[in-house]
Amino acid sequence: MLAPMPIAMTLGLGSASFRVKLASIENINGQAITVANKYQGKVNSPADFKGFNIGVPFSY
Repeated sequence: MLAPMPIAMTLGLGSASFRVKLASIENINGQAITVANKYQGKVNSPADFKGFNIGVPFSY
């Protein structure tokens, strides 16, 4: 779970608000952009993503 997700869910950002209880938050500072193997070595900077479609699964 991304670190800001429980805060955003509790505040109702992006959906109806609801209480969230967590024992722990995993993956702090571990977000990544993943590309297919065929692009290995071809994507080295943000400029190399020109023409790619990038999905954002959670906006916060």
